[in-house]
Formats: sequence, C-alpha cells, structure tokens
Amino acid sequence: MSLLGTGYQVALLRELARLNVLIAGITEARLPGSGCSYVDTALLLHSGGDQRMSGVALMVRPPFAKSLTLWKPIFDQLLSA
Repeated sequence: MSLLGTGYQVALLRELARLNVLIAGITEARLPGSGCSYVDTALLLHSGGDQRMSGVALMVRPPFAKSLTLWKPIFDQLLSA
C-alpha cells in the first residue's frame, strides 16, 4: 500500500481524525518527487524518489497545518518541518 492510490490519502485522514492524531509521520509513502498538498483540511508534505520505491510523508491536521511555516525535503527517506 502507498499513499499514491485513489482514496488512500482521504482514508488516512479519516483514520487520523477518528484517533484524534494531529501530526503523523508516514514511511513508505511512495509518492513521487517532493511536494505539499491539502487533503481536505490537512496538509500533506512528502519527500520521495523518482521510482516510487520509498518516500516519507507528514500529514498535519488543523490547527497545526496553518502554523507550519517552513519545510524541506532532504531525500527520499527524510524531510524536515
């Protein structure tokens, strides 16, 4: 499983909300490249390689999603936020 498939990001967000988790680090995210996007109200940051073989992600839910001002992808197994 990776976060690339249809609906996996939304399913993860719902599970985090159910468990009341505001910040979650995810390994083996397998999202290509590096970037950030919003999934509903949560911020999804990811740092991955070109081949979708690894990658890490950080999902940040409100209120912390709006508080994050800086993040940096280091390589496919590390990001800084």
